[in-house]
Amino acid sequence: MPVPPGFKDYIHHYITDTVLPYVSNASVVERRNHFIDGSNILTTIYNYIARRPGWGRDTNDNFSTQNIERLFLWERWDGTRYKILNTTSSTPGTSEIRTLKIGTDTAYNLIYTSSVSTAFDFVVDNNTLYAGNGTNMVKWDATTVNLWGIAKPAAVATTSSITSGSITASNGGYSWKYAFGNNTTGHVGQIADATVITGNFTSLNYVISGSTTTDPQVDLVHIYRTADGGGTWFEEPNSPVTYSGSWSMTTSSTDANLTITEAPLANQNAPPPPSRYCKFFASRIWTASGSLVHYSNWEEQREGVEQESFNTTNNFSFGQLITGQGVTQRALLPFTASDVFRVIGDSLSTFQRQPFLERMGATTQANIASGGLRNLGFLSTAGTAHVTDGVGVEEIGLPVRSDLAGIDQSKSSVGFHFDGVRSWFAVQDSGQDKMWIYDVDNGVWMVPWSQGGTAIGSLETAQGSYQLLIGRSGRPLVMTTTTYTDQDGSAYTAFIKTGLMEMGQGQGPGEVANFEYFALERNGHGLSNVQFIQDEDPSDGTFTTIFPNLLDNAPNRTQGTKLVEDWFYRTTTSGTARRIAMRLDWTSSASEFILYSMDTMTNEIQGV
Repeated sequence: MPVPPGFKDYIHHYITDTVLPYVSNASVVERRNHFIDGSNILTTIYNYIARRPGWGRDTNDNFSTQNIERLFLWERWDGTRYKILNTTSSTPGTSEIRTLKIGTDTAYNLIYTSSVSTAFDFVVDNNTLYAGNGTNMVKWDATTVNLWGIAKPAAVATTSSITSGSITASNGGYSWKYAFGNNTTGHVGQIADATVITGNFTSLNYVISGSTTTDPQVDLVHIYRTADGGGTWFEEPNSPVTYSGSWSMTTSSTDANLTITEAPLANQNAPPPPSRYCKFFASRIWTASGSLVHYSNWEEQREGVEQESFNTTNNFSFGQLITGQGVTQRALLPFTASDVFRVIGDSLSTFQRQPFLERMGATTQANIASGGLRNLGFLSTAGTAHVTDGVGVEEIGLPVRSDLAGIDQSKSSVGFHFDGVRSWFAVQDSGQDKMWIYDVDNGVWMVPWSQGGTAIGSLETAQGSYQLLIGRSGRPLVMTTTTYTDQDGSAYTAFIKTGLMEMGQGQGPGEVANFEYFALERNGHGLSNVQFIQDEDPSDGTFTTIFPNLLDNAPNRTQGTKLVEDWFYRTTTSGTARRIAMRLDWTSSASEFILYSMDTMTNEIQGV
């Protein structure tokens, strides 16, 4: 039978580092300090929590009938930087690319419209922005949008002889090929098929002509010819010729006059196939369509621009629909909805495809994000958050797995953000209008923020200066670390709930105590309510306020203006209990609150 109560022992549950982990799936009797619920709370490297930053409008643009799908940044070699934004609309089906030159433009400018509502993915190489959405493959040089690559001519060249010329064939004759090109980029497109060999002849010249193209970037035609009876095509000495809607060239070159420039191999300079998920790895651009991952040329390239040439044999098949791609320092990671694969190597002779992770795939490219060369983060199809370096993998989302499992992954996106003060991995869901942030520095998840979006991007808008942008309700928004209102100028409330804390010394059943007071240290911004609950599940139990019981001045200390200590005494009706949890609320305000410390003081009853 119980022992009569003895003396009392005052116990302080004192927390001076308020950066506690948010654990949505913790047991109700979990003993580690943690938050079980909350909203709009920021954890910091300064070991305190505060009001989350606000979100302002990046521009006054409002794409109200469209979804913002991608946010990307391109820095050109001359130092100019562009924000790249992609929007889609299902009615009518469109996907639009918009750009904003930082420091010059105040609004996003439309540069390209696709007639399908599939998001574009972007990659930068050779001082050019490349984009693909599975239907349209385009490039932008900061002035003009053109097709990515130059297609094979529709027909072989037409040849006609001219008598009294200077060419003679005695070993079987000649054959020609041609390809369209561009003078500015130096690219040479996919080569046409060869003409029929002429056979032997004496003292002729030849006129070479061929098909036309509607590709506006084509302004040259490269013509190649074999030597008499040969099987290698060399560029004619008076090639390339100017293209302006039609073309022809008269050749009188002997074999000795041919250049040493060889024609591209058949299919070597093919443009990229209609594909998505553009990434840069091992000096090549990688895209995907269906179950295939395609890659551009590099060391095997003869003529033209490597980034615009995708040999039709440059691909790997993975037997499943590719849903996205990521890159780590030593591997390209193609994702399917169920699995993750790996491509390693750095050349045609060393590339290898390998299985990597089973039952840990991702549903969309938006749920895969790069955090630098060594880190890739993703939200798996099962609703778990992971990071990988392409060698190992770690689940970082276990504490919030029950939250992430409820995300509509067709409306979610993930991203890393590093700005010198903050180091985050973010998961957002536009369906719930929420954002979850993993604080990499502190190794904890923050309680959810009441702000979600359809896209997320951490953009280096100036050297060493990073902005976190999201797309929300058709608007591009930027996180503001010095203001605490959202895009419409409205402030937002915040709150936290702790898990149950032992009121005694945690020795087990029979150890109970009286709740005496709750003390906290804060900045000059006060709370709107302080509540407690005893021996009940705080996730859905009823809390009791002690906010009216605020002591005017903390005992035995001088109150500061930016460091304030508040004491809230218990109600007269609160009885003995084994555990206690606290709820703290802040009103909507355009100012930052800070919570430095918390102390739950109890009066333990010994000998029970």
